[in-house]
Amino acid sequence: MSKIKFKYYKYTDIPQSIKNELYKLRKEVFKDRLDWQVEIKKGHEIDTYDNDNATYLLGFYNNILIAGARFISTIYPYMAQGPFEKFFNKPFPCSHDLVESSRFFIDKSRVIELKLQHQPLTALLLLFMHEYAKTFNFSSIVTIVSKPMTRIVKNNGWNYQFLDSGDVNPNETIFFIDMPVNSSNYENIFSHVKHKLTIDYTFSLP
Repeated sequence: MSKIKFKYYKYTDIPQSIKNELYKLRKEVFKDRLDWQVEIKKGHEIDTYDNDNATYLLGFYNNILIAGARFISTIYPYMAQGPFEKFFNKPFPCSHDLVESSRFFIDKSRVIELKLQHQPLTALLLLFMHEYAKTFNFSSIVTIVSKPMTRIVKNNGWNYQFLDSGDVNPNETIFFIDMPVNSSNYENIFSHVKHKLTIDYTFSLP
């Protein structure tokens, strides 16, 4: 039976074949499709935050990688403090109970090829981001998002707080948001999954 499987990995534990596929897919999503100013090395999108402090939530369908997100505890150097620092005014949080999420993606091309476009994959990825944070005792996930992404998060049931905003250019504003980990947000997101998902799924932690 076909299943969507979400797996959690420490950076040091990802098999090299999956790591290569992840970086290749991120290049296709963030550089080729979205045209972000990201670093490309030998056809891979990889940066300084892919390191021993990082952990990953990866989604597969029939062993094909389709989705992912990266996490770094805010006690370590994290992305908002690096390339995005100049766009914000407030001090960035540093706490054992806060984790940053970055490189959130669902690959549209593979989703269409696999005929998964009617499945609530965004809600499912958000649900397991919440489960990851809860399991490891994080009270919130902080992240930088575009205006469209704020609507996507909200529309999938995760109520968040705006921490700061900044203008990347005259036509683009980015937002630093705090996504609390609590039962209300979990239930909201789960309701989106429960009412729309028509195939089985699993989530595994080490």
